[in-house]
Amino acid sequence: MPGPRAGRYARTHGNDAPRRGRLPKAKVAEPERFVTPAAVAARPAVARNPRIFLRAWKSDEGPRLAIVDQRGEPVSPDYRRFEGALREFAAESSRARSVFVWNSGEKPFAEGIEPTERLVALGCEAGILVDEHYRPVAAAGSDRLVFAIATLDVGRVSARPLPLSALEEGCPATAADAAATGRDDLLARGPRHVLFRGRLCEVGDLGPEWRALDGEPALLKSADLPFLLSTLLSRFPGVEPWREGYTIQRGRARIVRPALLFREIDAYGYLHVRPFGYVEGFPPGFVEDGALSRVVEIDEAERTITVSDLLFSRIADEEFRLRVRQAGKRAQQAVFEDGGRLIFDPDFAGEFLSSTMRELMARFALFEADKLARYRIVTTRPKLRFRFSAGINYLGGEAQIEIGGELRDFDDFLLEYERDGYVTLADGARAYPESRDIERYRRLLTKVAKKAGKEKGRYAISEFDLPALEREAVIEAPDERWERAQAFFHGFNALAEDHTEAGPGIEGGELRGYQRYGVRWISWLAQHGRNGCLADEMGLGKTIQTIAALRLWRREAGARDEGPVLIVMPRSLLFNWQAEFARHAPEFRVVLHHGTERGDELPENGAACSLVVLTSYATLKERL
Repeated sequence: MPGPRAGRYARTHGNDAPRRGRLPKAKVAEPERFVTPAAVAARPAVARNPRIFLRAWKSDEGPRLAIVDQRGEPVSPDYRRFEGALREFAAESSRARSVFVWNSGEKPFAEGIEPTERLVALGCEAGILVDEHYRPVAAAGSDRLVFAIATLDVGRVSARPLPLSALEEGCPATAADAAATGRDDLLARGPRHVLFRGRLCEVGDLGPEWRALDGEPALLKSADLPFLLSTLLSRFPGVEPWREGYTIQRGRARIVRPALLFREIDAYGYLHVRPFGYVEGFPPGFVEDGALSRVVEIDEAERTITVSDLLFSRIADEEFRLRVRQAGKRAQQAVFEDGGRLIFDPDFAGEFLSSTMRELMARFALFEADKLARYRIVTTRPKLRFRFSAGINYLGGEAQIEIGGELRDFDDFLLEYERDGYVTLADGARAYPESRDIERYRRLLTKVAKKAGKEKGRYAISEFDLPALEREAVIEAPDERWERAQAFFHGFNALAEDHTEAGPGIEGGELRGYQRYGVRWISWLAQHGRNGCLADEMGLGKTIQTIAALRLWRREAGARDEGPVLIVMPRSLLFNWQAEFARHAPEFRVVLHHGTERGDELPENGAACSLVVLTSYATLKERL
């Protein structure tokens, strides 16, 4: 019989009291399972429990969830009352209670709870996840989230986040029916989950700001689209742009250049300067104010959207502060900081700028520098003026620079700029030209000689730099050579838009699109007396393009005797070229001029323009 101690223990602990010769059974807790979205999608559907629901909706504070009963009243589920997936959900909601938003002690969860990845996945698995209108939500597996862009009318577009699968199923990118049905509103339900059309999709990482993802379509001007996409793709790294008919591509990293914004000279004469990072093509301060990590550029002509990461090689505020500190003790007393601005004492501002302006222009992009006129400092872009000379056998003439409203000979301008770093204007102001402009002008112009009795220099221009000269300079041309050069280059650029057949083509075959372009390119150069190099990769048909160009040349020559054609190549290709002419251009008479048995006299009968002579480099060198 058990003693009195055992009896007291049994009365206290019930059936778990130890018995003589037996140890109490240990309670082993069931290990917690981690539910992944992929596992949820793969599991069989679980019967819906009609007693509680996990309701998802969007409030003013962002995406919310609420655990409610059949009447829509908030409830606190007790995991002990459920089993299976529903029990896992109730247990997770109890453990996550610390992040619940309480409205009052009487009605917990009335304002909803913060969505968590695990809670949403368990609610979907348990079959209790519903939308705002209590319609069921099912797990849809992995997907890609994109910002779908649609053209509304001239100059206006819309952008909205959508799962890529929805676009492939025909969902309109403009969300025309979203307001009517309420089923096209996309709601973020975690850093990797979105709810759309009754489906829970696992997407790429939305980042720490996922709660700010707005499913409403944004309506904006086409010109503002790169700015919107740059902001969105920086805030939500796992989302990509999408636009029908456009190619999405990754660009090279864009360098964020240090820049200075001269905001104002206040009523007391203090100069306010703000350093910031600048990317060309975007407004001043846009990169840093928006904390951007990527930028988007859209080329409407090429129909491409390029996404590029940003690379901060130099930090603008650190570099500018360092340059100010190098001014010595005077700067410590004359420069103050306020809200990211550096404020310069009126007396010190002019002194500092005069001694550092050339360095600042080289290391920073300057904005609103016209305010520096108070310190007799002018930052300007010089304009090149070029006057072609008549009666010479090359493209050349006289060059001048227009800067600050004054005209200088290019020689004099370069001499003063290289000596002082600026050009002194007639009123005593210092004009600081953009160094990049000067380098471009130096590349375009080649010094030839000085005119007798004059200090002006004469400069020559390469024909292939004429389009750049046309963009950069004011042109004066006394004869027709400039017009001829313009006609050549304008027609050259239009070749890519010409999709007509390139002459007679070839016998027994058809040219591909890029080969037709190559034939037109060769013919255009020949018409204008230029030479060229067809540098396609091996196997892309350079031989065929050359033969087609010769057929076009022969047809246009007509009855004119343009002379025979000589083609020089490695010896190993001679018989291949002979076979290609026989197959694709049988009207030509092809002669192999190679080997010990070659004749010194070429055939004389027949039209000369129908004669093609094939020879090797070694033979040509021997005969010359």
